[in-house]
Amino acid sequence: MKYFNRRVSPEAATRAASDATPRLLHRRTDDELMGEVPTVRVDSLHAACDKWCEFPVADRPNAVAAWLLTADAKLGEWLYMIETDYVWMKPLPPPALGAKPQAFHFHYINPLYPGLNTVIANMWGGDQTTIPCSGPAPVLIKHGDLVKLMPRWEAHAAYIEGNEEAKQKLGWVREMYAYSIAAAETGVAHDVQEPRSTLLISQPPNDEALSQASAFHYTWGAQFKNSSGGVVWEFDKRPYVEVKHVRRIRDFAPSLPPQDAVAQGYKLQDGKLISAALLEVETQMLTRMREAAALLPNLPDAPGCGWLDSEPACDFGCTRGVLCVPKGHTFALPS
Repeated sequence: MKYFNRRVSPEAATRAASDATPRLLHRRTDDELMGEVPTVRVDSLHAACDKWCEFPVADRPNAVAAWLLTADAKLGEWLYMIETDYVWMKPLPPPALGAKPQAFHFHYINPLYPGLNTVIANMWGGDQTTIPCSGPAPVLIKHGDLVKLMPRWEAHAAYIEGNEEAKQKLGWVREMYAYSIAAAETGVAHDVQEPRSTLLISQPPNDEALSQASAFHYTWGAQFKNSSGGVVWEFDKRPYVEVKHVRRIRDFAPSLPPQDAVAQGYKLQDGKLISAALLEVETQMLTRMREAAALLPNLPDAPGCGWLDSEPACDFGCTRGVLCVPKGHTFALPS
């Protein structure tokens, strides 16, 4: 979760910069180094999610609620909620004065989809046409608006997890529905931006350009296939689930797509021909990811931190619910 301040006095800006120094990537004056940002320890509501579970984001509302109680959450007027599968490409423009929260239109979020009416009505009896077809990320939202809808987001998510019918009908996007219902219920209207014209995210290979977006979202996997149907190259986040991928991230950095894909007539897994634009955007996104991976150090195997069953758990020195400021690695920035 990131934030920024806007329209503040020079004195307030100086004070905010001073107060926020520990979480601003620990940059040196020559901008050559960056480091880890502070975080908040929140214990899982579902113990299986500490390793893996069917639905890891079930705990997200509870974690955001815990973070909102810290002083860190109050440092910015606007908050930007993002996920870990985003690749930053350029700064996100600040919203205009009086702007609504900005969200992304996920077309698989549809409160009016047949069979959902009763499930949603059991959570909220309001006008279901006002529920945004979005979710909590990416969302650029004022601190006060998030505080306003937070209790209902958390409550709806908990209700869904305890109701088998709701879990089954809302599926793997159920926590996204919880957020959207909470937004409608509390009157926090969102500016839901369309793919390819949004300022928020682009999603290759579904999108063939960054366009106006600030980041790529690599939720979709891509396979390049030859004329015989053989896979010649692919990238998907889903195989990256082993401890070795975390500890030796540089060894498992994704490869770039073959640059002769267009000339070879390669196609995506859905049969769509690889265009020059798609090849460029996949290369652009993965090049940035490889640059980032090259900056990250290997993590030690000992004491292990419980990532493998044979390892003891680690004490990272972070108290539950208290901002934890790291004093670890700094990384050289690319020139």
